[in-house]
Amino acid sequence: SCKKETKTYQLRVVVTNSITHNIKVKLFPKSNYISGGNYYSSDIIPTELKNTEFDLQTSYETGLYTTTDLTIKPYDLVTKVFDSIIVISINGGKPEIKFTPQNVIGSTNNIFRNNSAWHLEKRNNIDNLIYSLKNGYIESNDYIFEIINN
Repeated sequence: SCKKETKTYQLRVVVTNSITHNIKVKLFPKSNYISGGNYYSSDIIPTELKNTEFDLQTSYETGLYTTTDLTIKPYDLVTKVFDSIIVISINGGKPEIKFTPQNVIGSTNNIFRNNSAWHLEKRNNIDNLIYSLKNGYIESNDYIFEIINN
């Protein structure tokens, strides 16, 4: 018997570090997304938890949230899941950038708003290999937000 190839579509919000040094990202999810020091990072795999704090090397990227809703705007998805996001320089301690739905401090573009820092990449690779092996082919609309300082 031949297994039929299934195709799954998803939308992902991704941040990439375009600052010249490594950064620490602190996420402040809305209460219904919090579980201990972690947060629910997907509505596709409801049990998927990620840490609310992580380091991100220069020119590296990471996914913040994955959804089956292909119609949602990435900044609306960020607003739905998070209250605020803080980016701190790893070598210096002080907050470099603070994103909130109302404003941004330390950067020209706000992750909670529609702006030029967002760009879309359609990708077939995926974070969760086990999920893709079990469920077939996945096409991901990755909305990538570039973290840059002023």
